[in-house]
Amino acid sequence: MPDLTRREAKLLEAFEQHVERTGAVPTRSELQIAMGWESLGTVQYFLNRLTSKGAIEIVHGESKGVGLASPVSGTDDIPIIGRMAPDADLLAEENIEDTVSASTAAALFRTRTDFLLRVQDDSMVGAGIRAGDLVAAQKASDAQHGSMVVASVAGEASVRRLLRDNGHAALVPDNPDFQRISFGDGQFEIKGIVVGSVRHRAST
Repeated sequence: MPDLTRREAKLLEAFEQHVERTGAVPTRSELQIAMGWESLGTVQYFLNRLTSKGAIEIVHGESKGVGLASPVSGTDDIPIIGRMAPDADLLAEENIEDTVSASTAAALFRTRTDFLLRVQDDSMVGAGIRAGDLVAAQKASDAQHGSMVVASVAGEASVRRLLRDNGHAALVPDNPDFQRISFGDGQFEIKGIVVGSVRHRAST
């Protein structure tokens, strides 16, 4: 990572925290609010400085227009997790349906990706994620309030929003047809934080 000034480092931190919390790249307006700056011009000025130092990159042709430029370490393939086998860990070999190269994952998501998960239901349809889509995630055993996470619930992989309230945690869907899962009820275990998704295109 290049040497950054205090304001550059703070902006990059806000950028990374937004991706971790929401699974999406922040807009310039969102960064302006997070930093408490008076103008979008200031945001753009420091984004340009981060770009020139290689900390982020402008992504032409994408609606957000900006992405993290953190390189993926190593050349290992990234596993794609399908349905979980009974009593198997999420990343067990029997759950891996395919792989993608680290370079492909880096080009798609602009941030570190440890695994991809094939979504099995429409519980997060309100967030634009449907059954068959792939979500990219970074390995994690815990997450902040509001983060979209991959969790293991009763031997099944689930994508939900993690909410915390007075010491209690729950996995909350973005679809009224699905129920929230409280920690005491489902005994879920967080496996990763969602950092992006790829829409499944049905064959014609």
